[in-house]
Amino acid sequence: MNGSNNSGNANGVVNANVANDRNCKINFAKASIETCQHLLCNLAGIVETFIFECLLTGVFTLLGQSIIKCVRYTRKHMQHYYMLYRLRKRGGMYDAKNSILRIISVGEYGGVKCFLTIKSGVLIFCVLLFGAVLSGSNLVANERSWFDDFDKAMNFARASGQNLLIYFSASEDDDFSPVMNSGSKQVRSRSQSGSMSYICKEFEQNVLRNAEVGDVMNQFLVLRLPFDAKVLGENGAEVSVLELPKFKEMVGHPGLAIIDFEHYDAPYYGEVVGVLPFINFTSPSKFQMITFLTIPPGKLTQRTLTYAVKIHPDRPLSADGEVEPTLLAEATGHAAFQAKNRILGHHNFSARSSRVRAVLGEGISEVCAQSGLYSGHFEAALACVRGWRGSPAHWKCVRAKQKYYAYDMVQSSNGLWYATGLFISP
Repeated sequence: MNGSNNSGNANGVVNANVANDRNCKINFAKASIETCQHLLCNLAGIVETFIFECLLTGVFTLLGQSIIKCVRYTRKHMQHYYMLYRLRKRGGMYDAKNSILRIISVGEYGGVKCFLTIKSGVLIFCVLLFGAVLSGSNLVANERSWFDDFDKAMNFARASGQNLLIYFSASEDDDFSPVMNSGSKQVRSRSQSGSMSYICKEFEQNVLRNAEVGDVMNQFLVLRLPFDAKVLGENGAEVSVLELPKFKEMVGHPGLAIIDFEHYDAPYYGEVVGVLPFINFTSPSKFQMITFLTIPPGKLTQRTLTYAVKIHPDRPLSADGEVEPTLLAEATGHAAFQAKNRILGHHNFSARSSRVRAVLGEGISEVCAQSGLYSGHFEAALACVRGWRGSPAHWKCVRAKQKYYAYDMVQSSNGLWYATGLFISP
């Protein structure tokens, strides 16, 4: 009896392993097919762009040659016109008008005929019409290929090893309105929904369509979702994507999020490593968008605090240096120490400096900050940088160009955030 049970269990395990292996192969095949489809779409866009550019070159060459020819023969045309005019004044010609038209129509003298013959006009019109049609199709073909399915985009990003950029957008039809606290009440305004939809449209037109931003976005897989998009939860019921734990720091707002699928061995693999919620009815500028997409790899709190430093209006230079792992570990450790003890300060700085000097052979400088109570760590990071800006000694370190740097922040049990920055000067 026991033997048969063990055999049955073993068969069940084998069958489960076979099923899992089959599912993995199916998912890999689907991801491969989707990869090929995206590559073919990109290749088609490149070919059409090349054809369109060649066509435009031909059109401008044809027009340029015609204009040059027209200008070249204008002098001769004017000379003959003046000669006929003088002859007519002297009574030497009976019908100067017909003679003028005859001279203009002679190809040798060019003039108007050289530039506006029916043959050339029809050719130029057809070429321009074809170019306009191809241009329209080319713009459509080269429109960025956005995923619109969360699960499919996640699987594809995981299989391809690319970071996933998610854009949560708001439209006029969305029932979105940020929550404002008014005493003990939560006030919701429908007019705020229209404001957020307008902000998203402005962001799409002024930032997402920018060529420089597009070049940086080419390094990501891109997914566009309505802010209230839903997926199936663990219990089989539909839940909002923004209500998933990993998107907690989006604080229910439209905006951008990055999930890391590029660094397989990192502890943040498959996690959200960047958020850019459209808070306070503002969307990022081109500079802020490029900065957000080019922050060095790291976990969410590290990247967010670095972003807050880089976008400060004073444009500090410390985060233009190189992220150093030893400094990063020490910055995270001291931020956690402050958060655990709910105290702000440079405690145990000598010990940290000694450990860093033992590894890197150089001394360090340090900045610390404490935020107020905010709904998310994004606003807390901005507040910490504002705190450093208010301290000349701290801002001197943050503003200066550094050889190595590290930023991190940790939340305490009372909701406050504690930030630490460590630097090694050039």
